[in-house]
Amino acid sequence: MLDGAFFVRDEDENSSTGVTRVAALVVAPGLDAAAVTEQLRRRIDPVFLPRPLLFVDSLPRNDTGKLPHDALLSLANSAMKRA
Repeated sequence: MLDGAFFVRDEDENSSTGVTRVAALVVAPGLDAAAVTEQLRRRIDPVFLPRPLLFVDSLPRNDTGKLPHDALLSLANSAMKRA
């Protein structure tokens, strides 16, 4: 995995559970979701595994290298439409 970011998505107004999950965008050429998830399981508690785990070509870093939340959400929405 080359890069990745965990973030909290805006709550889905249609969610009946009221559960907010952590999502992740990952840049991991040559790896699939199972391989990335296995690596994450070794490092974090299963309750914190990201859902969804979305693969992208690059993360939307700004000029200072930060990841603006709005840009992450936009990229995640685009990745979810492609999935």
